[in-house]
Amino acid sequence: MASAANQMDATASRADAEWHSLNSDQTRSFSYQMWINKDQWRKIAGGDDAIHIEVCPGRYKADHCRVPDTRGINAVMGGTVTGEAYSLSEAIVRMKGNGAKVLSATMQRGGVLNIVYSIPTNLDRTIATNDFESIAVATPTKADDEAISFLQKLLMGGATAVVILFLWMAWLLRNEGAGSYESPPLYLGMV
Repeated sequence: MASAANQMDATASRADAEWHSLNSDQTRSFSYQMWINKDQWRKIAGGDDAIHIEVCPGRYKADHCRVPDTRGINAVMGGTVTGEAYSLSEAIVRMKGNGAKVLSATMQRGGVLNIVYSIPTNLDRTIATNDFESIAVATPTKADDEAISFLQKLLMGGATAVVILFLWMAWLLRNEGAGSYESPPLYLGMV
């Protein structure tokens, strides 16, 4: 009786080990497609005479990757700042998880890049995203910060001018209704 129990335990542990090896070694994966616009990728020469593809989660403007700004008045107005660009495989891994692999990348009509990638079935789906801009990381340069500062000063100056103009018009209307109209002293270059 004891040998039968030992034999059942050995069979159960062997079956358990086979189940774990099937789940860890023979993971199935599914292939998916994704398209990247021509202003979101570029070819760069690698050190081993190979051509690598670099992608920008925002848009390339000249040689700089520009991503949406997430701070201050620039974000409200839809402004962009300098951001990080990634290799194609790193971008897919950031979007879909650690097990994602690029299978092929071909250029289609109009400069659109068609990417075929695979994702293992045991990959945690909580981190997977289809939004390319969700992996964007802004790294604003000093020039970006100066441009944003200038924009803020320009908008504050414009808002101040509008408030002063509104108060001046209110003063004019108030004096006009009282019957005595005196124009405010304006010295705008008159001699």
